[in-house]
Order: sequence, then structure tokens, then C-alpha cells
Amino acid sequence: MYCRMAEQGKKESVLQMHCSAVAKELEERKEKNKAVLLKLFDLFIFLLKIVFLILLTTFNQLLDLQVANGDLVLDKHMKGALNAQYTSKFSTVMLLECIDSWINSKLLESLKSSPFFSILADECEDISTKEELTICSRWIKNGKPEEHFVNILQVKALDAATIANTLQVFYILALGHL
Repeated sequence: MYCRMAEQGKKESVLQMHCSAVAKELEERKEKNKAVLLKLFDLFIFLLKIVFLILLTTFNQLLDLQVANGDLVLDKHMKGALNAQYTSKFSTVMLLECIDSWINSKLLESLKSSPFFSILADECEDISTKEELTICSRWIKNGKPEEHFVNILQVKALDAATIANTLQVFYILALGHL
């Protein structure tokens, strides 16, 4: 009788160990998939910004193509008043700036809510020989680290004091503190 109970206990113990291992593996897979999706989302936003730049030069041609493919709403709109079509370069740039501003505000909200963050910065000269400072930040969100491109700033010089001052002023203005 004792042997049978001991054998039963071993089976239950092995089953519990197996279930625990499966649960751990599922949790690790979930975290890995979440990390991958966040990276893909960052890439998607980056690509959207590139696509928007392309749209600046091809927007009207794409609009004409959409109308030619039978979009009756756009066709009616394009035949309406010429002063309210929202197809000018100015309107397109304003729309892109609004989208960019919204994305940046969401990133800064996330950064503000983090108890800790770090600053990653690199300086260089652009093609027109202007000094630029590229800024990225890493912070904690929901217990996990996140890293995002934040901005590119023009700087007068590339010495340590200028870069440190520029970063300090930028983060004070963006976050309200440093």
C-alpha cells in the first residue's frame, strides 16, 4: 500500500513539474513575442515617416490615381471648391507635422511616467556642415525597458559643455524637469 502511494506521489510530482515548465515556457514566449512586436512597431513608425516624406512629392498623383480607380467621394471633392481640397503641399506638411507631434507626445508621456530614464546622444555634421545632435532615450515602461529615437537638434558646437547644456535644456522643456 505504501509503495503504491509513493508511486502515485511521484507521478503527481512529475506532472506538477511538467505543468510548471510548460507555464514558464508560455510566459517566456509571451514576453519574447511582446518584445518583438514592440520592435516591429518602432520599425513601422519609422517606415511611416519615410512613406509620409514620399507622399509629400507624390500625394497629388496618388489622389488622381484613387479618383481614376472610381473613388466617388474623392472625385466629387476634387471637382468642388478649389480653395478647400487640402491637397496643397502646405496642407500635407501640416498633416504630417500633426501626426509627428502626436507620436512624439505619446512617447514623451511614456517617458514622463517612468521613474528612471537614460539619454543616448551622438553628434555629427550633416551634409550642409551644420552640427547636429541625435537624441535617443531609454526608460522603463511596465517594468520593461523601452528605447526610442527622440529628436535631432541643431547645436552651435560639438564640445561637451554645449552638448550637455543642449540635452539639459531639451529634457527640461520636453519633460518639465531633468
